[in-house]
Amino acid sequence: MALTPEQIKKLSQFLKNQVKELVSGVNIENEKETQRMYLAIEKLFNDLGSSVQQEVPQTIYEQYANGLSNAQQQLIDVGLITSNGAFNVQNAIAQNFVHTEAITSIVTDTMLDLASAFRTAKMYSKSNVEVAVKDVQEEIAKGLMVGMTNKQMSQRVAKKFGEKGMTSFVTVDGKHLPLDFYAETVVRTKTQTAYNHSHLNRYAEDDVKHVYVTGNIPTCSECAKYRGHVFATERGDKFPHINLFTTFPKHPNCQCNFRPYIIDFKSDDEVKRDLEHSKTFDESTDNRTKAEKEQYNTDQKAKAKARRNSLSYNKMRNRLGSEGPQTFKEYLQVKINDKAKYNEWVAQMKKVYDPNKVSDETQNAQEEHTDTIKLSDTNNQDEDKQSQNETQNGIQDNNTLPPIETLDDLVELTPTLMQSIDDKLGTNFTTVNKNELRYAIDDYDKDNKIRLNRRSQEAVTELFGYNDLPQSMTQEEFDNLDESRQFMRGIKDFGDTPASELIEQYKTGEHYIGRGLFGHGTYSAVMNEENRDIVWSRYAKHQNENIMYLTHTDDAKVIDNKELGKIKKEWQMDIKLSDLDDDTKALLLAITTNRSNVAIMLGYDASHVQGQEYYVLLNRGKVSVVND
Repeated sequence: MALTPEQIKKLSQFLKNQVKELVSGVNIENEKETQRMYLAIEKLFNDLGSSVQQEVPQTIYEQYANGLSNAQQQLIDVGLITSNGAFNVQNAIAQNFVHTEAITSIVTDTMLDLASAFRTAKMYSKSNVEVAVKDVQEEIAKGLMVGMTNKQMSQRVAKKFGEKGMTSFVTVDGKHLPLDFYAETVVRTKTQTAYNHSHLNRYAEDDVKHVYVTGNIPTCSECAKYRGHVFATERGDKFPHINLFTTFPKHPNCQCNFRPYIIDFKSDDEVKRDLEHSKTFDESTDNRTKAEKEQYNTDQKAKAKARRNSLSYNKMRNRLGSEGPQTFKEYLQVKINDKAKYNEWVAQMKKVYDPNKVSDETQNAQEEHTDTIKLSDTNNQDEDKQSQNETQNGIQDNNTLPPIETLDDLVELTPTLMQSIDDKLGTNFTTVNKNELRYAIDDYDKDNKIRLNRRSQEAVTELFGYNDLPQSMTQEEFDNLDESRQFMRGIKDFGDTPASELIEQYKTGEHYIGRGLFGHGTYSAVMNEENRDIVWSRYAKHQNENIMYLTHTDDAKVIDNKELGKIKKEWQMDIKLSDLDDDTKALLLAITTNRSNVAIMLGYDASHVQGQEYYVLLNRGKVSVVND
């Protein structure tokens, strides 16, 4: 049975689900069970990898045979050969060393790529499972999973593994490509290579010296450069020569192919016209008309939207099960026609996926603890100030956006982001002509000391409701916190504004966003001995009253800064590789260059910089400040 690229992808996804199922059924506190699980995971990879590699050669062979049959018909259509009965493709391949060698070479390349992909995926999967097991075991040791059954613990491991996935290839810029995507891409590219090479080899048998490049129209800017041109298959010809074997396919979804061009069957005028046109070939020039570009972009947007919808549906279906959409059709109908129901699904999915949620019991305990702190805050704050906080925070909560989760969510948010940036910064990005936004962003960066990626955080912070006033706590409450939760921030005078006013501004006034290497926000150091000396001397200028003592609230969502950096890179790579228009790409790349914007849009309230032990606080409403 030959496997299509789509079937390869589904098999890879099946493998991932099988690993998750294996993990979710193991008692992670039993070392023997855990070791048996690792052996079972290895066997899964070996068995499925072996099956795929047994079937893929047949896939390549069949695609080459299809191409050979099509090439034969092309030669008949142009009149170079006559049809003498049915063309026996199998005999043609078996009797000609050129064809068998071509198939063998393509199959070998494919097998090497797939073997490496499965080997890498197996290594990363075992490693990711080990990390997930270790994380959950640490949570158990800290008492964070009290009352949870073995099954719930193992399901948490499976969930953590699912978030990491199965890396099969790491690009030079550090992007991790999942097995399903990479394996499908490899097979799709190699089957198209087989189809192309069969044409070129068949034409060479009848001494065809020129080919005409064909393919779907409209097409991308890369393929459009070659379409409609006649190329020579050998050097020294009046028609331009390129290595057709290595030039195509241009990309995994490339549909470029060849038709024989027989000069002897053409008139002098036809040859002259085609020669003049082919001499205009320029690899660096996009020769499409405006209409062709617009049509291609429209098609790609439709396909990209369909892909994003499919990904969003699958993610929602996996997380919500019977409580979510049961079919893709239902998902689309609700998303388009029933926004309330769709938003309910999204809210439920985010609740299921809450990275800080360990169990209902733990979550309830956290909420009770938070309520206690809020009550204490109320008793310790001035009533007017507390009323002001609650009024301002309440207004902002009614107008803020929920966290996003997918690129699809981010794309849909683009017009809102653009308008918010215009309103906040006084720019005019919403009125810029099509395909000129990237130049407007460049001009903004040249004309302003602070680049748009940094200043856009002011708009993002406001949109997602991160400007709420901080909560208040007593010195005694602060002292009773775990040492890892006791933060300090040194503030010095700024121009004519004393440090005391700047501290009061953070508590009751405008939310100022500081700049920093690990993202922009309110940098606060954990109160260890080394940080105490640095904050007191370097930032507070040896003035105790210039130090603000604070912490993030119990329900704040915190992300490791290294992990945040990886997510930022992945987002930016996805944006660059997407089929989005240039304007959308330019704006989203500018915004996501700032990792704090990414954290905020994902719903994180702070990021933790390990090693140097400090936090970048993003959501002021999830901060408690000592007010004694």
